[in-house]
Amino acid sequence: MREWRTRLRPEIVATLLLAVTGVAWAQESFNITGLRTDSVTLYKDCKMDQGVPVTKQQFQGPWPATKDPSSSLYFRVTRSGESYCVKAFSVQTDQTVRVDRDKECGAKVAGRPPKVGAVRGVGEGC
Repeated sequence: MREWRTRLRPEIVATLLLAVTGVAWAQESFNITGLRTDSVTLYKDCKMDQGVPVTKQQFQGPWPATKDPSSSLYFRVTRSGESYCVKAFSVQTDQTVRVDRDKECGAKVAGRPPKVGAVRGVGEGC
């Protein structure tokens, strides 16, 4: 019987390494250092019917967090060993977190509003 030896090609190894680092990059972690509003709601296991309100006075931070892969509107937070979701725009983080265009309703964060017909082109290139 012949013994078959499989040799990993460099292209395959490089592709696997890029895929693994890409997944790790997508799950970048950061800390929530404060609340932007007076009160935020933490949704247990990201179920919108199980909300727990937290006020600025109750905030004991920082909270470790990651981006929610299913929605760009929420961050995943681990608090007291339990997983929660919190609205991304209602908290402050220790580093800049890039927010992608929302897939659910097509909302843009800090986007430029479209020009309306009444002022389109006024003062531009005249």
